[in-house]
Amino acid sequence: MIGLAVFGGVALAIVAFVLSQRRRDRRTAAWPWAKLTLDSGEIGSGGEFDWELTVEYSYTVEGRRYSGTYTSSFASESEAADLLKSLRELPPPARYQPGKPEISVLEPYRDAALGLADR
Repeated sequence: MIGLAVFGGVALAIVAFVLSQRRRDRRTAAWPWAKLTLDSGEIGSGGEFDWELTVEYSYTVEGRRYSGTYTSSFASESEAADLLKSLRELPPPARYQPGKPEISVLEPYRDAALGLADR
């Protein structure tokens, strides 16, 4: 019975996370974007089945340089390495908040095509 309660709590947390990501994606989809420079990328292990990719990036808006951090978790090290390789080879742009360009997001899956458009 306790196991079922724990599973239910975990499932609710996952649903809440996915919904918050979708709300953020909708909100930021209309933000302007700027070409980014990948400053660093690191893959770390948080456990046997938990790998985290952390990427530091920078971008310029109206002549001023800003920076941001992107993190994502993966089930395997190779998945994290594949995304890092992709970001190094064809970085998508950073989207920044209008009026507050210091606030940015990096959405590699959503904005990959914009990386091609800038070439």
